[in-house]
Amino acid sequence: MTEATPLTATSLTSRGETYRIAVLHGREIEVISPLLLEVFGPRGFTPEWVRRKYACERDGRRAFACVAFAADGHPVATVGALPWPMRYGERTELATQLADCATSPAHQGRGLHVRLVQLVHEVSASAAMTFVFRFSNDLSFAITTSKLGYTPLEDLVEYDRPVRTAWAERVARRAALGAAYDRRFERLTERHVDHGPPFASSALTEGYAGVDRDQAFFDYKAEFEGSRVLRLEGARVWLRVRHGVLVGDMDADSDEELGRGLDALERLGRRLGVHRILFQASPDIRLSRYLGTRFPQARTRHISCFDLSSKIPRDALRFTFGDIDTF
Repeated sequence: MTEATPLTATSLTSRGETYRIAVLHGREIEVISPLLLEVFGPRGFTPEWVRRKYACERDGRRAFACVAFAADGHPVATVGALPWPMRYGERTELATQLADCATSPAHQGRGLHVRLVQLVHEVSASAAMTFVFRFSNDLSFAITTSKLGYTPLEDLVEYDRPVRTAWAERVARRAALGAAYDRRFERLTERHVDHGPPFASSALTEGYAGVDRDQAFFDYKAEFEGSRVLRLEGARVWLRVRHGVLVGDMDADSDEELGRGLDALERLGRRLGVHRILFQASPDIRLSRYLGTRFPQARTRHISCFDLSSKIPRDALRFTFGDIDTF
């Protein structure tokens, strides 16, 4: 196992307070769970959730988190980092995806987030990772591009299709019956599970650069949030159910087959009792072009990247919903 280490000082003093800075791996990262709950609210950020999320490893590089601790020993800021192989034609590089960027409100405005992101860059470079990329909301995108020198990429576009059905999933989660609903989801979809080889990102199939997904990638995503790949009317659909059917990506040989798969997905959505089907994808790949003719659309997540030593052109990078760290 290759363990990267920080290259600079492990403390930061701001506004009269000194913070200890650490790079955490494995189960050490579970310590950020209370911080995520404080910043993002009660959305299931348990130590077990953190452990599953940071269980990924590529080419000897493990996921890690750069964390700032206050004088009392409590974590008050974190920036997570997930390693993913990126492919462009015959070239493959290892990149870092930023995740779970959170700072306690009482410690904001002290430069902690900027320092931790810079530390991620240092740790990544020391582990021969070639660039860092990030999905952001409006606020974090402004900070990332103005203060940290990230290059903006094309936004993801969201495609949202309402489903006419009884909203069984929404009711189940509000009634704390989410686990029972997830078991029902597994039963209803079991006969559709695709057992073939993993399918490539929609970006790669059109000659763009994107995440190089293999079976280990899909296994990690399935263990993290319960996604699975289904075969519906000849099309393969990578999805999970959480506040609707979230589609990570979709693969089909033709637009006709893609259309049949989407119709079958909508029928499945009605059986599952979900209120919507949601896609996100870069706007100029074939999946987006087709969805734009059938689904309402809106601009959604911003994407940016920071080059360390990459030879993949930044304007060649494309992504889908499944590439986001929370999928």
